[in-house]
Amino acid sequence: MSELKPIRPKLRDKLWGALAKGLSPTGGLQHVAVVRDTELKIAQHDFEQMKQGASAIRFIIGEYGAGKTFFLQYFRYLAHRQGLVTTHAELDLDVRLYSTKGQARALYRQLTRNLSTPTMPGGDGRGLLSVVETFIAQCSTQAAERGVEPSQVIMERCRELTQGVGGFDFAKVVAIYCEAHASGDIQRQMSAERWLRGEYEKKRTAAKDLGVEDIVDDDNYYDFIKLLAHFIQLAGFSGFLVCIDEFDKLREQVASVRKSTYGRLLTIVNDCTQGDAKGLGFLFGCTTQSVFDPKTGVFTNRALETRLRDNGASLGNRPVRHLVDLPPFDAHDFRALCAKLRHIQAGGKPESYVVDDAGIEGFLDHHRQRNGQKIFMTTR
Repeated sequence: MSELKPIRPKLRDKLWGALAKGLSPTGGLQHVAVVRDTELKIAQHDFEQMKQGASAIRFIIGEYGAGKTFFLQYFRYLAHRQGLVTTHAELDLDVRLYSTKGQARALYRQLTRNLSTPTMPGGDGRGLLSVVETFIAQCSTQAAERGVEPSQVIMERCRELTQGVGGFDFAKVVAIYCEAHASGDIQRQMSAERWLRGEYEKKRTAAKDLGVEDIVDDDNYYDFIKLLAHFIQLAGFSGFLVCIDEFDKLREQVASVRKSTYGRLLTIVNDCTQGDAKGLGFLFGCTTQSVFDPKTGVFTNRALETRLRDNGASLGNRPVRHLVDLPPFDAHDFRALCAKLRHIQAGGKPESYVVDDAGIEGFLDHHRQRNGQKIFMTTR
């Protein structure tokens, strides 16, 4: 039990409240996580890829209640410890990978709103501005040393971005944000922030407010995600991890939209497997049906099936698959989880434990006798 650490009362209540409702906690995951070697090796492999400017993509597959959402959250926690910026979103009928009526742009807005950094892991809406302001501070320091305006250094450092879709306007808006912040022009600063978050609906409004030609829309939002990943690295962070949950919602779309969605997903997979998305990683939380269902699953797109089935980089002497089955807990895992729950309930104080190790064994034996091995099928 030496690895279990003290827990602040406020965090203890937050953890206990989430777990009691069957939800994944939004903080303090290290106090709950039972992490297995395979998962740690996958994380280490992917983070190293991203830190070296490559990309990574995984589809985490498990049944309802198997811990997919927790897995994605714990990956974000580990990513922060490696200096990566992360974000997350949940798909539904109004937040999609593909649309023509604003739902794909809604996905981009959710991702920018939930963006978090190693120093601001809460995802409270300030993460994106934290990245922008970190970059601006670096440029301002360089500008002062050279005796030039910060906007000049910003445009110079963002020159690589201008080669991509929307890149010139992205760099221009960052410079506008810097100038507005320095001059105290709150309105213009807020306009720049709105643009970066993908909140402009009409190009003419953005042109009037900021003098730019492009805005984030359903067609180009993925290009802007790649731009954002590149910019995050320019700001000194190790990479950008995007976690997208509730993948099963794709199966609820009408056939024509679902087909187009899988086409968009194919583009993402191609970029991540061919190295065209620098420092960008994707994690998708999926059920078995959302991938393998013969009528509605991802593998109805044969190109996706070819790229994802048993393909991937090597890890030691074995392949690292893009499709990662989330295995059920075994008795050892559940024993470790119960010990962590006991520690949380006691507020991190071993002297306050209300049950000993024998009590944990008795609890597990009792449920084995009542329910058999199926108690290990889902952590929820």
